[in-house]
Amino acid sequence: IYKEGEIKSLEMFENLLKTSIEKGQLRSDLDVRLVSYMITHLSLAISQYHFQDMPVKEENFDKIIDTSDTMVEILQKGLGI
Repeated sequence: IYKEGEIKSLEMFENLLKTSIEKGQLRSDLDVRLVSYMITHLSLAISQYHFQDMPVKEENFDKIIDTSDTMVEILQKGLGI
């Protein structure tokens, strides 16, 4: 199941990235496969990060969304000042 989900995630992010590149929203020189892999595994890591310390319950999903939003912000803006 894990591998199947990973493959679907990679495909989804590849499609999103390609569409964003075509629209001029992302750099055209991005390695789409690599970035898809990075985003997929960052997302999985966030889930693992949260669920190691708290149970899988609906009430905890807001914390995961907040962390995911932070991940996207870091991807958009980078780590620099």
